[in-house]
Amino acid sequence: MPHQASASTASAPARGAIGMLVQVRRALSAVDGRVDAWLAAFAGTALVLLAIVNVTLAQGLGNRCDTCYLAGTEFALATFRQRGPPMDFAQEVLGARRLLEGRNAYPILEEALPEVGMQGMRAPHASTHPPTAFLFGIPFVGLPWPQAARHWGLWMLAVTIVSWRATGLGWPAALALTAWGLAWPPLALSLGQLTPIWLLGQVLGWHWRHTPWLAGAALGVASLTKFLPALLLIPFILRGRWAALVGFGVMWIMAAGLLLWLAPGVFTDYLRVAVPTATDQAARWDNGAFFPVATHRIGPPAPLLAGLMVTALAVRAVRTTLSAPDLERHTWALWAWLSVVLLPIAWQVSLLPLATELIIVAKSGRFLPRLLAGAAVASSMLLPWDGHLGRNGEGVFLFLVLTGMALAMHHAARSQQIAYPSIGAVRGPSGAG
Repeated sequence: MPHQASASTASAPARGAIGMLVQVRRALSAVDGRVDAWLAAFAGTALVLLAIVNVTLAQGLGNRCDTCYLAGTEFALATFRQRGPPMDFAQEVLGARRLLEGRNAYPILEEALPEVGMQGMRAPHASTHPPTAFLFGIPFVGLPWPQAARHWGLWMLAVTIVSWRATGLGWPAALALTAWGLAWPPLALSLGQLTPIWLLGQVLGWHWRHTPWLAGAALGVASLTKFLPALLLIPFILRGRWAALVGFGVMWIMAAGLLLWLAPGVFTDYLRVAVPTATDQAARWDNGAFFPVATHRIGPPAPLLAGLMVTALAVRAVRTTLSAPDLERHTWALWAWLSVVLLPIAWQVSLLPLATELIIVAKSGRFLPRLLAGAAVASSMLLPWDGHLGRNGEGVFLFLVLTGMALAMHHAARSQQIAYPSIGAVRGPSGAG
């Protein structure tokens, strides 16, 4: 009958997609359980050696700061004492203020930041933050800048403590880790950033994994700061937990609706101004992002090795997400690493979302992953920088490499203890797993 033929024709693309998924699963099942982890470790080791002998890194050794790790602590103290130090959160307050006033939310920062009372930030360019990030600045628009900076810093301190607690630490351990963590620049400097919100959203995404719509909502809030936390939706999609997309979509519909009500042209302004600015910022010599450093600071064959490392860990993350009986913590860590390593622009503060993954590695008790994790933390604190707050491109790059290696080795060790069924034996995306 005609309607039956129509239904058969309409279902052909669906059958083709299912067939493609089956082929991918078979191909991934054929991969040895440790090959991708060792490929990532090989690529990471080669990248570390290339970075050490690289001329750019060697030249930076002369511009040494023996107390660089104290700069973050000094920044935190200045924030709590209402001295209003320069911080990225001022962009959010400025953007929020201009949204409420119906003005351009992407002016030249150096010229416009005095409007909110912040002086001394060298930024002869527009903000690169998405307009959704400006929503976090709305509650602080009416405060003098030193007070706004202090209140935001205190909120971010509380968010960090809750993140440690949601990771599984007790309240005393979470408080102690936060206090000692103020000596770690990625944490201390993040008190003036949005990265603690990314961290909390990522942690709650795992904590609420069995309530997918809540997990998706948490990841939706995290992705309002930067877009890449949305990558953590992939394991939910692969497991067929579509409610995570619903929760994520609700957060974004609410945020986008509010922005369009306040300033209908804000997304156009973002594409017109902020995206080209972000491209220019990604080309800066002190940008510590994974692929820009490999491409522009180190050179061949570093980009190939960086691609190999990311591909190997992405394949491992997809394969174990599909084959495991349920989402697993050490696989979630790989997805978290991928969401940070793909940032086009990265400073020390960009590393904070990986702190909880290092805690998981430290709690594992395995020597090699813990050694690599310790080396990662040291690289973000002790390597020389250019003397400007939070700029330590080589340290950021090596942190990402060493953290990826630590997570790969931790994942390989954990996988040896777990007898995974074949991917084909696990329920497909329509299942509850």
